[in-house]
Amino acid sequence: MQANILNQEFRVLVFVQWLHHIFRNVAVASLNASLSNCKIYVYAGDHNPPHFHLRGPNSRALVDIVTLEVIAGQASRGDLEEARTWASRAENQALLIAEWRRLNERE
Repeated sequence: MQANILNQEFRVLVFVQWLHHIFRNVAVASLNASLSNCKIYVYAGDHNPPHFHLRGPNSRALVDIVTLEVIAGQASRGDLEEARTWASRAENQALLIAEWRRLNERE
């Protein structure tokens, strides 16, 4: 019984440390994408490949900036199509890449 309690306490401690690591000094860029139902975000300290987060009522997905393929999560067909159309414009892709580099380039 006591070993089980220690195991649970250890899991809680690991979870709290993970949350602290994830949320300490987190910077985020919310891009001014004119999307009807969702928003595009780029987070600091994020993992490769370079990607943006697509968030909305029916969408929570990570989308590769270069290929515009969903690399994690799911998005409604309409939200994904609208985000891909926005992100495929040269000026918007340049903005996404610039924000990714600003927030994620490591020396």
